Amino acid sequence: QFMPTLGCLQDKVWRGKSEGPRVLQLLSGPCNLGGCLAGVNKQENSTCGYCGLEEEEDVHHYLLHCPRWYMQRLEMDDLIVRGDPGSSLGNMFRELERLARFVKRTGRIDF
Repeated sequence: QFMPTLGCLQDKVWRGKSEGPRVLQLLSGPCNLGGCLAGVNKQENSTCGYCGLEEEEDVHHYLLHCPRWYMQRLEMDDLIVRGDPGSSLGNMFRELERLARFVKRTGRIDF
């Protein structure tokens, strides 16, 4: 419902930027987060190993909740709608350049 078009991805994220594949991983699902890795038996459990909250490390946790990435998330704070993760993610996915900077700063999606 809030996915960017392929043209938008190519123009704002992909061309000549190493974050392109990582952002695409977040948008499409299979990525280097605990929830995905546990789902394909590449990691024992899906819990986030970065923050101690004992939450599943999925896209919502990584982008919206994990305290480990608080400082990196500040640039996108105006996009986060408290109590509405769907709107928050929609806002982030419409601001692909900012999302790409967040992904790059955290280094979490590196493969």
